[in-house]
Amino acid sequence: MREKAPPAQYVLNQKAIQAVRDEIARYDIYRLTREIGRFADQQPEAVVFVAEVLRPMRGEVTETGIFISFSIFRIMDSLFKSEIPAVSMKLLRQKLRENQIWIHHMGRMERRMLKRRLRYSEEFAQPNLIRFLLDELNTPPRTRRTLNGAETGLLFLLGKTLTDALMTCLKETG
Repeated sequence: MREKAPPAQYVLNQKAIQAVRDEIARYDIYRLTREIGRFADQQPEAVVFVAEVLRPMRGEVTETGIFISFSIFRIMDSLFKSEIPAVSMKLLRQKLRENQIWIHHMGRMERRMLKRRLRYSEEFAQPNLIRFLLDELNTPPRTRRTLNGAETGLLFLLGKTLTDALMTCLKETG
């Protein structure tokens, strides 16, 4: 599944993404709680979707999924001039199905080639945001256990689905 490239004004660059990552890293627990609340206010169906996807998971995996989802929203929200329109559950589920099919096809690739393709691919709607997601999932944890393959796969699927749905909303309102 080859995605359409977004209009130039919607392409996120690595420096801007890193600036938002650094900002989030400086949040104290109160600021993080307020910002996640703002995410829930602006994207209520996305938050419900994240909760549904993470329902079978426990503890650290759920926390990581929520944090990654919030980070994706915060990166996109901070870099675009206008507020991102609320994403619908219907669109999220459609993107989830598309990504599940895409992952099934990618799963047939040899592991090293798959990692290389994911890391350097420009075919994603937001290649730098996908690299951010991969970095987050592959960074050795300081305070949590290492994620297993199924957990990493689920969190990647969640992050890519959320990114794709938010990008679709942006493109539709252009």
